[in-house]
Amino acid sequence: MQINRWSDDIDSPCNEPIDICYRGNPSKKVWTMRDGTQIRVGDMTDIHLQNCYKMVDGKNIFWQQVFKAETEKRTKRWYKK
Repeated sequence: MQINRWSDDIDSPCNEPIDICYRGNPSKKVWTMRDGTQIRVGDMTDIHLQNCYKMVDGKNIFWQQVFKAETEKRTKRWYKK
């Protein structure tokens, strides 16, 4: 089975999307920006995080799940205050 890095499509007879849920600490993942600069997801501003999520939405499930998990983590933290 091959997974295309920038697509939800898999090379299988059913051609179904992969159903994964990111587990772990999304803040520690390192994202490489267009200019080659690397930044930890936890160091991104909220707007940067939202823009990255929009960019990968429907194209890369892994990063979509990482950004979604980080957003949920921040939301829970804000509601506790």
